[in-house]
This record gives sequence, C-alpha cells and structure tokens, in this order.
Amino acid sequence: MNPFRVRRRYSPAQWYIALARLEQLLSGGLPLALALSVVAQQIRQPALKAHFQYLHGQVNAGVSLSKALSVERNRTLLTAQAGIAVAEQTGQLTRVMRSLVVSWQRQRQIQSLIKDATRYPLALLCMGILIVAIFLIWVLPTIQQLFADQSLPSLTQYLVDSVAWFTHHAYRLVMFVCIIVVLGMLFYRLQKRRCQALMQRLPIWGTLQRLRIYQSTFEYLALGLRSGMSAVSATRMVAEHSTWLPMQHKLTLIAHALNDGNSWSHAFAQVALTDPTIQAYLHTAEHVGRIDEAVARLSEDFRQRVESYCEQLGIWLNPLLMVILTGIIGFMLLAMYLPIFSLTQQLA
Repeated sequence: MNPFRVRRRYSPAQWYIALARLEQLLSGGLPLALALSVVAQQIRQPALKAHFQYLHGQVNAGVSLSKALSVERNRTLLTAQAGIAVAEQTGQLTRVMRSLVVSWQRQRQIQSLIKDATRYPLALLCMGILIVAIFLIWVLPTIQQLFADQSLPSLTQYLVDSVAWFTHHAYRLVMFVCIIVVLGMLFYRLQKRRCQALMQRLPIWGTLQRLRIYQSTFEYLALGLRSGMSAVSATRMVAEHSTWLPMQHKLTLIAHALNDGNSWSHAFAQVALTDPTIQAYLHTAEHVGRIDEAVARLSEDFRQRVESYCEQLGIWLNPLLMVILTGIIGFMLLAMYLPIFSLTQQLA
C-alpha cells in the first residue's frame, strides 16, 4: 500500500522543489538512497514527506527510482517519471533531474508573466463594474425620487428606463445566463478538444494560450530527447503529458508519422504546424543532425514571444480599459447630473 495516498495532497511545486534539493545532493556525491533519506527528513509537508520516505524505502529494497515513482499517478509528474526512467538507463540521472527542475522553473516564470499581464486589467474591470453597480443601485434611484415631480432629461430618462427594464427582467436574464453556462460546460465536457480548438482562436487569450502551449511542448520535447529518448518515445511522452487536447492529438499524429519514417519537418507540416520559425529550425536540424538543439531553441523562441506579447498586452490593454471605463462612468455621471443642471437653470 502506498502510505502517502491517505494524507493531504502535495502540489507539483512542492515536489519539484524537493527534486531540486535531491539533485543538489546527488551532484555532491551522495548515493541515491542516502540523498532520498536526507530530503525526506528535511521536508515538513506530511504527504510529500511520506512520498519521499516511500521512495527511500523502495530504493533501499532494490527498486529503481522510476518504478517507485510510477506508483504515484499524478498527471503533472508524468514527464518527470518518464525522463527519470530513461536517465537511469543512460546513466544521466543528475543531468535529467537538473533539466526537469529548470523546465519547471521556466514554466512557472511563464505562468507568472501571464498572471501579471492579466491581473491589473481584471482588477480594473472588477472595480469599474463595482462602481457602475453602486451608481445604478443606490445613486440613480435617489435622483429619480428627488425629481419624481419633474420631467427628466432624455439622457437621464433613457438610463432610468434601461435600469427598469433590466430590473423587471432580471430573473429571466439570470435564468438565461445560467442555462447558457450549463450548456457551455456540458458541451465543453462532451467536445473538449473542439472547444479548446475554438478557444485558441480568441483574439487575446487564444494567442497567449497558443504561444504558451508551443513553448511548453518544445520544452518537454527537448527534455525527452536530451535524456536519451528516441524521437517517437519523446513525442508520445509529451503527448501523454499535454492537457491541451488539440496539441495532444497533433503530437500523437506526429509520433505516428515519425514512426513511419517521415522527417520532423514533414511530420509537423502534416498536422498544420507550419509556423515559419518551426519549419526553419527543423529543416536546419535535419541537415546537421541536432534535433534536440532545434527544439530547445524553439522553446526559447516561444518563451521570448510570450514575454513580448505579455509586455505589449500591458502597454495597450490597460489604457484601453481605462478609456472604456472612463467613458461608461462619465456617461452615467452626466445622465445623473443633468437633472440638477436643469433645476439650477429653472431656479435662475
């Protein structure tokens, strides 16, 4: 029985931090069993501590590290398990562990870039929605009561009628939105690959997601090739690891094409991965025989594209949201203050 399954789960980030510590100990010359014992003693998280204690016991009993890791069915660790399995056969365990940690750190950096690029616009949008809701729920009814005996300006009357219509049909609108959400979730569950393919065509999020998927795909593909995997095995490993079904399907077709004897560039072209940069690197690598270097360069190229796109997103998206929210709030303020201006003119 696996003892760490009954404890609280640990995160992939905690596992990779422990793996980095294990790699440092192995690079320092410690045997694998002793290094696992030291890491287990230094960990405080209960489930992760039990996990490494289990690995230490299995390695002490003569079981390979990759076989001990195979007990843990964690999708996010499939790449690490496959890489370590090949590394044990080629004698490059320390190098592969270092590459795994570096790859994980790069993925974390890209996720942090995407969060930083979208955090401020989302906060700005939420703040704008809150301000508009306060005006419509509390301020506008008060102005309507104050000027109940007078005719309101056309702009103010239009805003009042719009709010009254939404209030009257609020129940129907909420039901309609809930039905749309439920149907969307059901369709996504039944047609996940098609939905993800459609999501990639969205203007901003789709482009950012596509660049991130390409970067992570080439990152793990380079890791598999450098750890000693064959081209077909590395491609299948990345396909199993991918959570984005359109890319997973394309990688499976690429693995079949490579297994049939096709070249890398031809296999990628068959699944419509015809980005000029991808084809240029693959064509060059096929002539010099360094596919692992080519996919590593592609990973770095797409990482730079993600950084550039996030930077450009912050440059023009934040001012655009500011202009839109300022226009909406300014329109509402004008509609609310027009009755006051009209009353002032009448009194004068």
